[in-house]
Amino acid sequence: MDRITKPRARTGPSTLAFHVTRIVIDVGVLIVLAAMSMTFVTFADGARDSVAADALPVLLLLAPLFLATLIPDHSRPIYAPLAWAGLVLALVALPFAVVKYLDAANLASTLGGSVGFGARLLVLGVLVTLAGVALSLAGALLNPGRPAPQ
Repeated sequence: MDRITKPRARTGPSTLAFHVTRIVIDVGVLIVLAAMSMTFVTFADGARDSVAADALPVLLLLAPLFLATLIPDHSRPIYAPLAWAGLVLALVALPFAVVKYLDAANLASTLGGSVGFGARLLVLGVLVTLAGVALSLAGALLNPGRPAPQ
């Protein structure tokens, strides 16, 4: 009965298979991947998808970061050099995603249509990925005494 009311605090390492920052990065990349299958502009005569909107480079910029999350010792954040490289890639992908959203909004206003959900998800996915990388780097910068992975 006492165990139900007072759960014991964890004292050992995390029981998660992946570190939280790796999960956030992967979720962001998966959101970008989902955005690629949705329409970017919907208008009276049809729709414009991600391939026609030239949004593939955003996914290609984030793919190496996704692969970096698969490097072993998943219970720790990604290694700092890879996180810094991933930060650069995500920071390059963010303005490109915003430009693709603005391009979709411009085309939608020109054709009298509306911006599709894919353009919005593209920007959201890059922001989530960027947040995951920032969390990973913040953990490395705020906890410099963390033992190196072996």
